[in-house]
Amino acid sequence: MLVTGWFEDENVDRAPTEEEIAGLIANTIPFYAELFMTAYGDDFIAFDMTLNEATNDFERELPFQMDVDAIASFRSTLEPQPTPRDMFTVMQATDAQYQDYIRQFVWTAEPEGTIFASTMTVTFLAKDNTMI
Repeated sequence: MLVTGWFEDENVDRAPTEEEIAGLIANTIPFYAELFMTAYGDDFIAFDMTLNEATNDFERELPFQMDVDAIASFRSTLEPQPTPRDMFTVMQATDAQYQDYIRQFVWTAEPEGTIFASTMTVTFLAKDNTMI
């Protein structure tokens, strides 16, 4: 699950559109692919994610939540194969990496003028039917 919060001085008073969410997902995939490539090199094959649900609740500190299925593929020769905890560790990233993600991937998501241009913070929460 990816959770975002807006800049305090921004008047974000609507939920993202389907087009804005699709743009955010399209820009998020290469960010995580880059993290996995750094961690696993040539043993990493691909990363993809699909949207399960997006919610927006202005009562929460971080109002927008996007629940996604994330799939990372690796060469079958990689031993041992990454566990869900290993993948969570890669996707957790560092604060600096998430600041880069916001600047380079979130703010530049399509369509132009996206609501996500007001994103101040993101948090990643992993689950595999239970929190890791």
